[in-house]
Amino acid sequence: PVAVSAARSNVRRNRLARVISIYEGSIDSSLSERQTPFDLVLANVTARVNTELARPMSNLLRPGGLLVASGILADSASSVRDAFAAVGLEVFEERPDGDWVALIARRGP
Repeated sequence: PVAVSAARSNVRRNRLARVISIYEGSIDSSLSERQTPFDLVLANVTARVNTELARPMSNLLRPGGLLVASGILADSASSVRDAFAAVGLEVFEERPDGDWVALIARRGP
């Protein structure tokens, strides 16, 4: 909730409310069945949760859409990469930060 509040505040401050939507909560059927897919999904959760949610997160993205997944310990990144690849997400960049890594992936056509 704190991150969502800060994100909403930043969107308002930058006058981007017409182009950026922020959602809080778990991926559920109502969100994953959205008529309009997202251009970008941000997920700051553990490697295990990123792996478990790989398919629903992929389903939320339009073809060519981006997923930025963080909260991943570097020694667990390979399992997340494998889970993403299995659902059509191509990891094209890794951003290490000490023991942590963020993976940036694109949904294929």
